[in-house]
Amino acid sequence: MRIYNSAISSCHSRSSGRISEESCGLLYLLLSAVLFSMMGAFLKTVSQEGIPSTELVFFRAVFQGFFVIIGMFYYRVEDTTEDSGLISSPPSYSRRTTGAGELLIKVPFGSTNYEQKIVILRGIVGGGFGFICYFYAIKSLPLGDAVTLFSIYPIYTIFMAKCFLNENITCTHVIVIIINLIGGMMIAGPSFLSLGHGHSSNGNNGDYESSAHTKYNVLGYVLAIAGGFFAASVVILIRKAGVMGIHTLQLLFSWCCFGLLSSVLFGFTLGKTVEGSWIWPRNQKSWLCILAMVVLGTAAHFLLNYAGRLSPAGLSSIVRTTDILWAYLLEVFVFQQVPNTMTIVGVLLIILSLAVIAFEKFREERIIIGGGGGGGGEYESSSSNNRRLYDTVSSYEVEDDDDKLELATAVEMKQVHLDAGTRR
Repeated sequence: MRIYNSAISSCHSRSSGRISEESCGLLYLLLSAVLFSMMGAFLKTVSQEGIPSTELVFFRAVFQGFFVIIGMFYYRVEDTTEDSGLISSPPSYSRRTTGAGELLIKVPFGSTNYEQKIVILRGIVGGGFGFICYFYAIKSLPLGDAVTLFSIYPIYTIFMAKCFLNENITCTHVIVIIINLIGGMMIAGPSFLSLGHGHSSNGNNGDYESSAHTKYNVLGYVLAIAGGFFAASVVILIRKAGVMGIHTLQLLFSWCCFGLLSSVLFGFTLGKTVEGSWIWPRNQKSWLCILAMVVLGTAAHFLLNYAGRLSPAGLSSIVRTTDILWAYLLEVFVFQQVPNTMTIVGVLLIILSLAVIAFEKFREERIIIGGGGGGGGEYESSSSNNRRLYDTVSSYEVEDDDDKLELATAVEMKQVHLDAGTRR
């Protein structure tokens, strides 16, 4: 089965002196968070023109879907089963002019039933339920409360990753999540912690959050917590898709389908009551901001789905939540919001959490900074590789004896290769 070798082969780069796919994935996720924050700045500007957020999601889904469909006409899935029949390689995605496999557009949700379940579920959870929860919470709660409740989803993620992906929960991960969460709360300033001091994307400097007359919307808080759960589920599904060898374009296509559906249905029902009817952008400025928003959003979403396939779900969720840091920096430098001591400390805490992750990855991979090509770098031990190997493959559903035999043989052969690499 191709998913077994796809996961096993991901351990190969750990036995080389180069940065692993996991570390590259985390860097891409960091860039994705920056781009999402930049998108949010344009989203804020357009929203001030009176355009409902559901309409903006519709624009983004249409724009993204156009390029995704073009890409799906360009790439095809090839059968890469080896002649020996013992181990099958991960799927190969070639250009349209080469190969004889099916075009991605013919299998937009995956080639097998199990792949289709993962891809469709990713679209439903992210483009459907997650979007509705996020939309309602942002509109019905103080902004700091909504942002804080959404930002706790790494806590859900590490436990879900343990259950569904068999990822280890380390002391470092727990510490980093706590630091990140405290930093996020200090920036967002949730009213339920009497920190309604600062970050506010509607430009009111937290006046709404700190109002003594604010009435708490119970449903809004419930949906904000549920939105965090759905966000964690998306991270898990993307990572699962990665170890199965599902193409990034298939994940993006699924989001586009369900994002379009939910934006239209929600926009003309509850969204119409909350934000009003959809309107045509009034001027050139609005169109330019919408264009910038959809371009940045599409690029950020591609990086999220591509990189989330490469890196452990727990670490991915932590890096992803740094968007609150970049959003706040944009508030300071673009929208001229004046920082205070509390928010500055929050920024430093999030930076500290990123530094801890970077140090952990550096130590884990034993990369010699500035080292030459003389082979002097250290490599991970066989036991470390072995642990990750079995942690990864143990999350698969092996249904029959033939699959179990193939998996066991693949693991054993790959471990022999890893052991040889550590002794060079």
